[in-house]
Amino acid sequence: MPVKLKKRTIFWFLISQLVLVAIICLIPIPEKATPDINNFDKVIHLSVYIWLSWLAGHCLNSFKTITLLIVYGLAIELIQPMTGYRSFEFYDILANSSGVLLGHYLFKFLKIPLLQE
Repeated sequence: MPVKLKKRTIFWFLISQLVLVAIICLIPIPEKATPDINNFDKVIHLSVYIWLSWLAGHCLNSFKTITLLIVYGLAIELIQPMTGYRSFEFYDILANSSGVLLGHYLFKFLKIPLLQE
């Protein structure tokens, strides 16, 4: 039987995850820190936004989840060039948005619970 967490608790955990993602996306990353695999970063983008969307689905309605996370991903991509060491990539936005939709699907239609006892 799934453990019930309060929406408020999940919401604040989501906020902490969004802050963590923003920090990671806006700090300098050494070239050697990521594997030399084609489009590996897109898999990471997809995975992170699946997680955020699935988590948000537990405390926000569908429209808010999809809209806010897609706008959030776009905002980070638009801010990155201003750092001087990160760059804007259209395919990151595509991976982020795909992750949002896939995470929403996992939450909404597969009913994967947040926690199990």
